[in-house]
Order: sequence, then C-alpha cells, then structure tokens
Amino acid sequence: MSIKFAEVVLAFTYRSENATGGAFYYMKYGLAKIGFAKTGRFLSLTYAIMLLIAMILGGIPFQANQIAALSTNLFEYNASVIISLLVLIVILGGIKRIAFVSTSLAPIMIVLYMGMCIYLIYVNRSNLLNALSIIFQDIFNKSAIGGGVLSGLIAGVRRSVFANEAGTGTAAIAHSAVKEEDPIKVGCVAMIAPLIDTILISFLTGIVIIITAFGYVFLTLRFGFLNIRMFKHAFAILCGKYDTDHHDGHITHFQAFITALSSTVGLGTVAGVAIAVSMGGPGAVPWMMITGFFGMSAKFAEVTLAFRHRTEDQEQLFSGPFQYIRNGLEEFGFKKLGIVLAAIYAVFFVLSGLGGSVAFQTNQMVSILSGYSSWVDGHSWFLSSIISALLALVIIGGIKRIARVSSALVPIMSLIYICSCLIIIGFNIHNLGHTFKILFSSMIDFNAVGGGMVGAFVAGIQRAIFASEAGVGSASITHATTKDEEPVRTGLVAMIEPCFDTMLICCLTGITIVITDAYQTGVGEGILITQKAFETVSSWFPILLTIAAPLFAFSSIISFVYCCEMGWLYLFGAKSIVIYRIAVIIVAFFSGLSKDIMAIANIGGTLFSCLALINMTALILFSNQINDEVQCYLKRLRNNKIN
Repeated sequence: MSIKFAEVVLAFTYRSENATGGAFYYMKYGLAKIGFAKTGRFLSLTYAIMLLIAMILGGIPFQANQIAALSTNLFEYNASVIISLLVLIVILGGIKRIAFVSTSLAPIMIVLYMGMCIYLIYVNRSNLLNALSIIFQDIFNKSAIGGGVLSGLIAGVRRSVFANEAGTGTAAIAHSAVKEEDPIKVGCVAMIAPLIDTILISFLTGIVIIITAFGYVFLTLRFGFLNIRMFKHAFAILCGKYDTDHHDGHITHFQAFITALSSTVGLGTVAGVAIAVSMGGPGAVPWMMITGFFGMSAKFAEVTLAFRHRTEDQEQLFSGPFQYIRNGLEEFGFKKLGIVLAAIYAVFFVLSGLGGSVAFQTNQMVSILSGYSSWVDGHSWFLSSIISALLALVIIGGIKRIARVSSALVPIMSLIYICSCLIIIGFNIHNLGHTFKILFSSMIDFNAVGGGMVGAFVAGIQRAIFASEAGVGSASITHATTKDEEPVRTGLVAMIEPCFDTMLICCLTGITIVITDAYQTGVGEGILITQKAFETVSSWFPILLTIAAPLFAFSSIISFVYCCEMGWLYLFGAKSIVIYRIAVIIVAFFSGLSKDIMAIANIGGTLFSCLALINMTALILFSNQINDEVQCYLKRLRNNKIN
C-alpha cells in the first residue's frame, strides 16, 4: 500500500501538461533534478520498453488466455475474437472511455466476486478452521508442500505483486490523469487499491445469509404471524372476492399471483432443490421449508410497500424496491442515500435478470431437452436459438401478454409436476418414514454431507431465496400493476406465493430426490438429479419432467425479465429498453451452450443474495410504516369498511 502511494505521488508530481505521467516520467525528470539526467533517460527508456514487453508477452496474453479458457469450458466456444474486438473498441476511445468502462464494471464485478467467495466459504464452513490452520502452519513449516517457508514466501510475494501491481508503476499512469492538484490526495486514493484487491478479496466474511434470515423472522414477529392469521382472508382475495374493474390497474389479483408465481415456480424449484441437496445434503430441504414459511412475511412486506409507492407514467403503473427505497429514505431525510441505494439495487436487479433467471433457466431447459437426442445434445445452439426467438416474441408484448401466457402455462405445469412427484413418492412409500428421518436428522447433523448443519442451513436459505424470491423484491413489481387500491390486500395475495413454491413444490422435489436416492447416484448436477428420480418409476416417466421443465423455465424467464425491465426503465428510461431485450436474448443463447450449471447457479445465487441484502435492510427499516398500514386495514376489515 505504501509503495502504491509513493509511485502515484511521484507520477502525479512529474506529470506533463496534458495530464499524462508514469514511472518513466518521474525516473527521467526526478533523476535529472538530482544531477543524473543521462541515467534518468536510460532508466525511463528501459522501463518503458520493459513495460511494453510485459503487456505484450505477460499481462494481455495471460488475461485473454484465462478468459478464453473459461469461455471454452463453459460454452465450448473460444471467445478470443469477441474479446479482441471489445478491447479494441474501448482502447480507441482513450483514457476517458477506459475510465468510463472501468468505473461501470469494476464495482459490480468486485461485489459479485466477493459474494461468490462468501458463498463458497459458507458452503465449506465446516472446513474453515482446518483451512486456516493449514494456511498459517505452512507459513513457518520448512517441510510444507512446495518447498516450505522460503518457497511460500517467494510464491506469495510474487503473486501479490502480480495481483495488485504495487511497485510496478502501472497504476501511476492512470492516476496521473486525475482531475486534482494535490499529489498526496491522489496517492491516498491509489493506496486503497491493494487493500481491496489483495486483502479484502482474499479474506472474506459475509452477512447476507444472516441479515436475510433475521429479516424473515423479524418481519414475521413484527406483523404478529400475519402469514397464519390472515391466510384464509388472503385466499379469499386471490379467488376474486374483492375484484372490481373500478380500481386502477392492468391485471387481476389472480393474474398478478400467477405471473409472480411463474417467476418463482421455475427450475429454481426443480433443479435448485437438487443443487441445494448436492451442496448441503438432505438437511437443506427442511431449512428451505422453514425459510419459505418466514419468507411469506417478507413477500407481504415488499409488495405492500411497493403498492403504497406506485406511480403512473404514460398509462403504465410503475413501482418496485427502487421506488420505495428512494421515496422511503427521502421521507426519513436521507434523499441522496435513497437515490444511491435505489440505483445500486436497480443495477443488481437488471444483472440478476441476465445472470440469474435467464441464464439458469435457459441452461437447465436445454440440459433436460438435450438428454433425449444425441443430435440435439451435440447441437445445443439449435435449442438455444429457438428458446431465444420465443422469448423475444413474448417479452415484446409487455405485462398483459406475459400475464396471459403465464395464466395458461403455470396451472398446467404445476399440476403435471405435483402429480408426478406424488406418483414417485407413492411408488417409494415404503421408504417415506426413513426419508423424513434422513431429512430432519441431516438438518441438525454436524457431520452430514455438504458441511453439516451449517452447510444445510446456508444451502437451504440461499436456494429458498432463489426459488421464492421472498425479500428479493421482484414480486412487488408485478403486483404493483394489480387492479386494487388496498396495499395490504395486494400484499396478502403475494404472501401465499412462498407457501406454494417453496413449502409445497420445493418440499415435494426434495422428498422425491431423497426418497429415490437420486442425489447419491452421481449422474450430474441440477435438473439431471431430478430426472434420475423420475427414472425410478419407469424409463418413460422422465418425459413428464421434460414437458413440465421447459414450461417452468420459460414462464419464469418471461415474468422475471419483465420485472427487470422495470429496473432498466428506472435507470435509463424507455428509449433504451431495446438494449436490455437484446442482452436478454444474447444471454439466453449463450447460457444454453454452457455445461457448467454450478457456475451459473453460483452467479444467480450471489446476485439474488445481493438484492436480498439491500431489500431486506429496507424492509426492516420501513417495517413500522408497513405495520401501520396493516393495523389500519385490520381495523377497517373488522368494521366491514373494506370495499
């Protein structure tokens, strides 16, 4: 950190009039200032040549090679040409374009990477103490693997220099272009970089799971177990008891419920449960059910709050977490903070639509369909193209077309899937008692597969968040278009969703996987495990999953993409919405080619966790406002003053 500070201060001090500088500048002019002009010119020229060689033979090939290797592994496609074109477009724009691209991407990528590392550490938390013990013992262990203390010292220093580039002088060039006159200020900013890229990202701790779990329980207690007390009333609202065309809105409560449900009852409830069991063992299933129960209160809170803050823009009803985060914090006197947090949430929300829902659902859709034809398996691009084209046709139609498609697909696919799971459980009914024993013993077993109780707890909560989206905020966007005037009534309908997708469908999926021992067969990951469970009934039975899975996935994609479009509109306006839709089609196509479901699942889980962290914090903060709405509604309901 001190070296980074020193080189940037020197470079800024000796920068030229056109705001360019670097190690070659302060070598040349600094040494000339103390009487070594020739030495300065020689060293600066040598450094410039070595820097050029290092970039041509070291930095650029290394980064490009690693990206190409990753793209080849994930998509069976070498992205070298695309990478080269993107780099060319950016560097032709000079330092301003480079700075714009860097400031746009770096914060997001750092947070994403940190989140994924946090997730992996939690999944393997049972090994954390052992890992730390090995790390710190090997620092002074002369007989350690790789040559002992000396080799460890050399490798650590060498890779640290390569990672943060402190002392190489490269950062000095970028910081020389800063709009500032004080070299010390610029140096202090540069000094932070090694703290982030070497220390913070190397040793991570996270609070996403803790805050989400706390938020679920807190809101349930704060509203007095509203998810139990008002469940019957919520079901009556869903069935149309209070429906009328006199209220503002575009869709009915039932259509909003089905549309929001189609976003959650996707392959996150089918493949996601299999992934949770793979990561955390069978004990993840009960934790998902518990999370779903408490998550009902979070879903209620976010929809009620969003409905309270909904606005109308060009005959389109608009609301969501970005709306109530901004307006809510402004009411508390934190207007600027509200604007910033709402924008950050909207950015993550847009990315989650691409990296979470679209990528995960498309990948699993292609995976299940490819299993029935060797030709299709070898030409996954064909399926990806068809899915992308169908996706384009639906999302262009907006919320009304999405609601119509979802209303047709969700009941059919849910009925097919639920009946299929019940048939599988019926065929293995003799193992049902043993299955429940495994589920609940693994839930609190510190020696269980996947990291014991902690592994099951983390896997269960994260996959429940991904499956039900309770606390994520997505459902609030769909329900904000409902024909109603009562925020609480709309929230009560949304409250039923986690009960259906997490406590029913996820539970049935988990029991099906465990009762058939499909998770122990080693057949693969994600939906392939669920497919193996279906094969235990008959060789043709997985065809039912093949029918249901694409419907699950497709309805989930179109619903969530609509929600994420609202995030894009919040950030950039309606004129640029075509850019987001094109990005959705591209991601859908390439994610269908990927063979690494765990990488895609981790990206999706991390993005959803980031959304939940921001949104749950807001819901806890605004819980008093929501509770006031609840008490007012209950009072009017008791006095029969509800229309």
